[in-house]
Amino acid sequence: MDILALDIGNSRTTAAWVSRRDVLCMDAIDGYAAPALRRLLRTIARDGARSAPPRAIALCSVVPARTAKVAAVAAELFPGVPQLRTGWDSVLGIPVDLAAPAQTGADRYADAVAAAALYPRAAVIVCDFGTASTFNLVLPDKGFCGGAIAPGYAMWLQALGRGTAQLPTGAADALATGEKGDPGIGRDTAGALRAGRSWGFRGMVTEIIWQLSKRCGRRNPVIMATGGWAHAVSASAGFAMDVVPDLTLLGTALIAERSLKQASSPRPR
Repeated sequence: MDILALDIGNSRTTAAWVSRRDVLCMDAIDGYAAPALRRLLRTIARDGARSAPPRAIALCSVVPARTAKVAAVAAELFPGVPQLRTGWDSVLGIPVDLAAPAQTGADRYADAVAAAALYPRAAVIVCDFGTASTFNLVLPDKGFCGGAIAPGYAMWLQALGRGTAQLPTGAADALATGEKGDPGIGRDTAGALRAGRSWGFRGMVTEIIWQLSKRCGRRNPVIMATGGWAHAVSASAGFAMDVVPDLTLLGTALIAERSLKQASSPRPR
């Protein structure tokens, strides 16, 4: 089943063509402007299916105000193709053990569903390093159990420059691009920012993963990473992370596929 999956994030819009649970192609644009979005979707459709339309368009959005705009462009390019939106009330195919499911972001559900599909018998901690950093715990018996939300990799340092009088915003923005290796002790302002970014963010990630690992019982969890900053964070994490850049899109497509199958299944009399 061919699905055109769209991940509408705070900073970027990412699209992928998913066929039989394989992500055939993926690309992204900054923002959600209609002309750029049209080019993105045409490119994905050309590379993914050549000429055939998708079976459905799956939308995963953490910015409700943008969803209608993106959906309108998709409907213009693929008229008549059903659109399915990921959410707490979607056909997830896994258990959900949350206190307030309706308050949880669509991207976290998509990440959890994809993680469960890739590691059905394992405890998984999914780290999604985007504008914000989300950490999601998925257990074989309980499904999606919750997790933690923290500042994103770039936001972590940029906030220093924007919220203080003497730390330059430009330096903070430049340092948020993700240098590798031990930054060493900061002997000037830029070096101190670099050390705080590297040590502080890594310490936060390590602590959150450790706390979530304690909820896995005797299981050793698989640590997965996705999102725009996944490679930068995993390079300095100090432990193994399975980086899957297309995880959210895969989960979005799986949810849409399950919804279509349920809708087409004959109802018992």
